[in-house]
Amino acid sequence: MNFIETYALKKILDKALKEGNILFGKENFQIILSSQQTEDKIRFHLSKIVNWSNEISFRDLEEAKSTSQTYVDLDFYLTPKKLLYSGNSPQKVHSIKKIFSVTDKHIVLLGQPGAGKTTSMKYLANLIFHDEGFLSETIKYPFLIRLREYRTESKISIISILYDIVGISLIAEKKVKKKGEKEYEVRKYQIPTDSNQSNKELVTFFLSSILDELGILIIIDGLDEIPVGLRDNVIQDISSLSLSLKKSRIILTSRVGDYNYQINNTKEFEICPLGDNQIESFTKKWLQDKPNKELLGQLKGSPFYDATIRPLTLSHLCAIYDREGTIPRKPKTVYRKIVNLLLEEWDLQKSIIRTSNYSNFETDRKFEFLTNLAYFLSINKNKSIFTTEDFKEVYLNICENYGLPKFESKKVAEELETHNGLFIQSGYEMYEFAHLSMQEYLTAEYIVRLPSIPFNRLLLSHPNEIAISTAISSNSTFYFSSLCLNFFNSFQIPEDFSGALINRLILEKVDFNYHPILGVAFLFFLTKSVKDTKSVKELRFFDNLYNLDSIKISIHKLNNYYEVVEEQENILTNGEASTIDLIAIENKTFFENEISSNLPKKLLAKKSYLINWG
Repeated sequence: MNFIETYALKKILDKALKEGNILFGKENFQIILSSQQTEDKIRFHLSKIVNWSNEISFRDLEEAKSTSQTYVDLDFYLTPKKLLYSGNSPQKVHSIKKIFSVTDKHIVLLGQPGAGKTTSMKYLANLIFHDEGFLSETIKYPFLIRLREYRTESKISIISILYDIVGISLIAEKKVKKKGEKEYEVRKYQIPTDSNQSNKELVTFFLSSILDELGILIIIDGLDEIPVGLRDNVIQDISSLSLSLKKSRIILTSRVGDYNYQINNTKEFEICPLGDNQIESFTKKWLQDKPNKELLGQLKGSPFYDATIRPLTLSHLCAIYDREGTIPRKPKTVYRKIVNLLLEEWDLQKSIIRTSNYSNFETDRKFEFLTNLAYFLSINKNKSIFTTEDFKEVYLNICENYGLPKFESKKVAEELETHNGLFIQSGYEMYEFAHLSMQEYLTAEYIVRLPSIPFNRLLLSHPNEIAISTAISSNSTFYFSSLCLNFFNSFQIPEDFSGALINRLILEKVDFNYHPILGVAFLFFLTKSVKDTKSVKELRFFDNLYNLDSIKISIHKLNNYYEVVEEQENILTNGEASTIDLIAIENKTFFENEISSNLPKKLLAKKSYLINWG
């Protein structure tokens, strides 16, 4: 690919050299410039960008995907969400092309983990190489600085990196008098181009003149991927360049939670979550010659569809489907995949290590903290969006369990957001979990890890979390049986709870085993639900659960321990007797089990559940 014409480059460098010599002449500087070296350096750098930008790859992929063929135009908020007060809605701007027409300033592109920041930069570089009409009046070539490549350095100088890319050195001349002689000799030494030298303004100005002549979009990717101690120098250099450049542009990417800076002459944008149309387009492009309707159906029919609003999650699910012809059958597998991706796996694939500011608060402890946080915010606060005060209140109750300081709730919240993005700032002094399904899953993880099911009436307002707890428990049959015979037995079951719980149990594809205690639990749940609510409208949901082979066979096993004692059971609904298809069965023989030593004496069942009893 003919990135840059030699003649054009020579003219550019000659002009820059002329301006530079005028600028530096008074300072006894000499600019060392080799047009061939500069041409070779720039060509080599552009070749690297072509290779980097052409493909998308990660561990779940069998082979890399083409960026241009798979990229879906993302939307961008004109104002980052964390700066918005409650009640305000951020305005959207469509496509990465449009953000350059919205502002003439340099751009800071923010996004949550997995939002598509780096992929957008790959697409942007591709546009510059292949779309002659895009930014062609001012931008001819992209330069790329991947900050993660410098994370082990003691200092990062953006200006020095750019000088190296264009292959230019600055040499100073100084007259020095020889000892014992009247004559002077001229000594030369290299001028450092990092930001801490006294000639920073001159060095930056000369670099800017070269970049402006070349017409460069400087992509600086991943501010969040370098240690905090290295970021100030990077920000200082970008600030200097942002005021010096007249034609060339800078675009800096960072996770939202890591960006707390104000850079002169920049405009911030935040990547929006994917919408339904974008998700459909994404799956269609990803699968290419394969139909995407089946995948879309599986995603939309799952309890984790809300998590597909992130390109990271969606691309991994597409990769699994592309390889295996289906996404994981069990939602709990996907929950764990998403959490692992965001907590650790995605950073490990990019060889990034994010160090905590707190001892013993590494990935596993962060996960435990998030489950605890999710439980108290969900169950006790019953919210999906939380204020700073909500978070602080819960934090004070649990922080000592994790060795965290009492008065650093805000810093801990920021670290959680920047390190994994499961818990994010969604507005001014407002927080939420990235996806509702992840909040439910983390809450369930906390519940199921407790020594026993918590004796908390508030749980009856959270059927989804109870269903997920059942699905992820080590023995779903015994867990559900304990829920019914012990927990539900202690409280009155509210209206609409049973249907919601059963629907989510079916959605979670819970692995129940064949066991008579499961049959007892199912019929006890039905009996108590009907009697507590004085309603039979939710019986249709019990029919759906009964259709599972595990439930049918477990009820059939009760034939040896219960017998029919009445042909029909009348239940008062709204003060009137309702003649419905319910009959009573009574315990006649005890059977050994790990849940209850005192089996319910009398249970209700639909006649259709007791076929072949005799």
